[in-house]
Amino acid sequence: MYKLFKNAIKKGQSEGLASLLTSAFQYFQSRLKRYFIKFSIQIKYKIRYGMAAPPRSTVIHVNPSNIEHFVYPAFYRDIKLSRIEGGEWDKEGVSKTIRSHDRSAGRALFPIQEYDMYQSMYDHFENGKKWSNTEFYSIAKEKIKNNGTYYHGCATISELDSRFEYVDKLYEKIKADGYKSSVQLGNGSKDEVIVNITKDGQIVMDDGRHRLFIAKILDLDSIPVWVHVRHKEWQKKRVALWNGGDNINQDDRDYRTIRDHPDICKQRR
Repeated sequence: MYKLFKNAIKKGQSEGLASLLTSAFQYFQSRLKRYFIKFSIQIKYKIRYGMAAPPRSTVIHVNPSNIEHFVYPAFYRDIKLSRIEGGEWDKEGVSKTIRSHDRSAGRALFPIQEYDMYQSMYDHFENGKKWSNTEFYSIAKEKIKNNGTYYHGCATISELDSRFEYVDKLYEKIKADGYKSSVQLGNGSKDEVIVNITKDGQIVMDDGRHRLFIAKILDLDSIPVWVHVRHKEWQKKRVALWNGGDNINQDDRDYRTIRDHPDICKQRR
């Protein structure tokens, strides 16, 4: 909030009061629209799914090694709201791999092991390779030279190096002190690593790349994650289990398998 007011003062001083008021109106109009969308979606889910409706915020604990894919482009860039999405977003990408600078692919799943950021972090922390010799650093450096900014808004190589220093410090802190949840660090649950759940219950990353990749590299047993998007077909299974409890479809192998799923266990507590 302090940063918001600070930027508002700067804008007022540089562009005048009229420009500041116009920007303020647009900002609050946008915030109001987002709140309305979130409220409408929550009401719709309550009517449709009753007690099995997705909670506004669900944090589950998972073994990071079990998160093998990520969704790209990420859902959180649309709107950061726990919701249900149908369609084919949980199919694997045709190429099986994607680079961080690729914006051409439709939304799909890609293997984390083949992702340039993960490979570069693994090479740096496990194999001792300098950041400047990793693929992701080379991509970021080239993008900054050609386009001006890349990777969390870095506009210079110095800023890029500082960003990688931050990743180093994050790794060392988690390695030394253990993985702390976002709530333990004084933030909200939506600041955890963000995941989605596919139609067959696979947990895939949406955002929180640095923390998840560090947790995987350190071979941690469990981390908290925030459930962002559930596939529509997965939600049907949640509803069926909610309505039937432990006695549902005892001979159905699929339902017997998902009963121990973290999302289901959390739902039934």
